[in-house]
Amino acid sequence: MEQEPPQTGASNDGIPLKARRHQLVHEIELGFRRACGGEEPGPVVLAVSGGRDSIALLIASAILREHDTFAILPRVVHVHHHLRPEADDEASHVLAVAASLDVPAEVRDLQLVEGTPEEARRLRYDALASAALDCRSSLVATGHHAEDQLETILAALGRGAGPAGLAGMPRSRELKKGIGLVRPMLGISRQEAAELCHAAEITWCDDPGNVDINTQRGRLRSDVLPVLENMWPGVAARVAATADLQSIAATALEGLVASIFGKPNCTEWSRGDVSGLPVAVIASGLRRSLLSVGDIGSDRLSHKALFSAAEAVGDHREHRRCFEVGSGLTIILEARKIRIEKIPGDS
Repeated sequence: MEQEPPQTGASNDGIPLKARRHQLVHEIELGFRRACGGEEPGPVVLAVSGGRDSIALLIASAILREHDTFAILPRVVHVHHHLRPEADDEASHVLAVAASLDVPAEVRDLQLVEGTPEEARRLRYDALASAALDCRSSLVATGHHAEDQLETILAALGRGAGPAGLAGMPRSRELKKGIGLVRPMLGISRQEAAELCHAAEITWCDDPGNVDINTQRGRLRSDVLPVLENMWPGVAARVAATADLQSIAATALEGLVASIFGKPNCTEWSRGDVSGLPVAVIASGLRRSLLSVGDIGSDRLSHKALFSAAEAVGDHREHRRCFEVGSGLTIILEARKIRIEKIPGDS
């Protein structure tokens, strides 16, 4: 935790003018507008961990609370996982900052059983959705930023993800029925978030897990992102912008694939119906079904076999061919049919 105490102004009048006029506030407003489809968000639950990103989101939301045409009514929720010694101090810091900005705040405690990152993430979002229901809000906002997006896309690349995976985190999605999750800071860097905190004279807490090289994100953040930033300054923000374009392309491709290959769990098609398609589209359709019907992740899928099968669909050979793609899954190509089979007992 940084050493300087937070300021204690009780309204926007207590926030320094340089923070209220900071460009990042406008960018976060635009992020909300994009994520909300231009609709005024009204009551919003802010997921505030205490890091620079979520503190910046809190500061901007407190300033936007009095916006003439796009008012946000923020409520802070800090989810306490009880996993680290410094977690109590972080919770206290979040409550203090929220109080200084006159924003309602609460701490929601989690009791983890397995203690895995997956369980923590699931329970965290459950807690945020429950908080939204309790305060009659239809939106939960997180402080995910450009570096988070870059890390997500790099991890997807490493796993061999498809077009949708390479689009990274969406700006908005459904969290629970009637409750949306929005990420208004995806195009904003960690450094920019820190600058807004400094302008507001408010401090943040640094989670040591973010640079723990024993975790995937910690390794990326410690060893990979600095190299990329050195080679291409501002890389995270540009990749985040590219992700928006990739999301549109992925949605278009998914629509095309669905119209041709049917539901994801389909396992048989007429060869004549797909043989004239580009190889990449055929591969996308087959990959979609393989991941749906088989117990296989994209990192365990043989992309070499997948593309060999896709290329073979368009040739004129009619003899039966088999392409083993991993985890006992096989693409079988015949004169008139393409189908996916799982070898019994194989894994």
